[in-house]
Amino acid sequence: MKWCSLLTDHFKQFWKRQTFLFLVLVIGVTISFFAFNSLFGTINYTTTNIAQNMYRTYSLDFDGQYHSSDQQKILDLIDQDDEVETVVFMTIDQEKPLIVGFHATSTTNLTNWYSRSEGRFFTEEELNSSKKIAVVTDDLYVPIDIRWREHPFHLDGIDYSVIGLSSDFTIPHLFTDRELQDEYYPNHNNYMNVENEDDQTNTVWSNEPGTAVIIPYKTYLEQGYSPNLVRIEYKADCYNRLPEFQKQLQDLFPQATVIPPGQLDERYYDSVKETVMQAVFVIALALVNILSLFTFWLWTNRDTFRTYRICGARQGQLFRVLAIQWGIIVLLCFGLSRLLQFALQPLAEYLNISLTLTIPQILLILIGGYLLTLLLMSRTLWQICFSKKSLVFRGWNG
Repeated sequence: MKWCSLLTDHFKQFWKRQTFLFLVLVIGVTISFFAFNSLFGTINYTTTNIAQNMYRTYSLDFDGQYHSSDQQKILDLIDQDDEVETVVFMTIDQEKPLIVGFHATSTTNLTNWYSRSEGRFFTEEELNSSKKIAVVTDDLYVPIDIRWREHPFHLDGIDYSVIGLSSDFTIPHLFTDRELQDEYYPNHNNYMNVENEDDQTNTVWSNEPGTAVIIPYKTYLEQGYSPNLVRIEYKADCYNRLPEFQKQLQDLFPQATVIPPGQLDERYYDSVKETVMQAVFVIALALVNILSLFTFWLWTNRDTFRTYRICGARQGQLFRVLAIQWGIIVLLCFGLSRLLQFALQPLAEYLNISLTLTIPQILLILIGGYLLTLLLMSRTLWQICFSKKSLVFRGWNG
């Protein structure tokens, strides 16, 4: 009995005679893989994006000594230094909103700098323009007001078109280091609830502290804002050159205090711990689900494989049939889980959840899930494929 024929015949029988079981098996394993995939994105966002942003970001404290020459030096860094990824100008006043001029070389991953509530962030074209557009705090608007785009934001005599709303975690994102925030903008860890919608002019305005107003950096400079703090983030592949960049900044801005990247503070450790615990729990549930379905599949097919043994199928042939069939099912379910992810991508973007996986992560999930299920079910496989006791079947004892 050739194992290839054995494989195809059994797979056809499994599909025709046990269609419901096959569909349940595929759906269950697909959901489990979808959980694995989503967790990789969530853990990557929590432990990598925020942390790497902290580890690569220097802060320049000008302490009221910011001059036009300093502005030109920063603009030169933006235009000429390929290692610079993000520059954040911050005008800090304890009695006013936090005004932020934002520059980034790419808009593909800026969620480590702000937390989106509704709408969108700037495009690359908008970030390099002097348009009067802004991303502002969502609590300035009535929660049920879906027409927030119709309300300009009034700040220092200028009406800004609002393209997006940020949540209450944006200010901690902008500072990233708790000690940095406590020093420069204390007591504003949460946004204050304000009711200041002007029904006559249809304009939202606020001079309340605890509000973050993010605008393109060219708009920020054009309006004549002077930063108290400038944050410069370098690219990830330049991590080993950070000491060199620190010396460069000290030479360029001798009157400023160069604050090196801080360490993860307690709130981020707590966030990482919580995410990891949730991940462990979901992974355990997903693994139990896969193993349960695999066990049930083996158990429902035990008589068929015993019959193959009686008819002359060798042990190695049965093992290859089992391994290949389970591999096909795993591959099918993994592909379906990825299609499900792509279908849910718009919802994930709205909820600010990362579902993007790297190729090594995809291979790890695919190969690791397959090998792990085979390893953990090795005893069952041995009993079905190799144990002589499996020949005792419906009164037949050989």
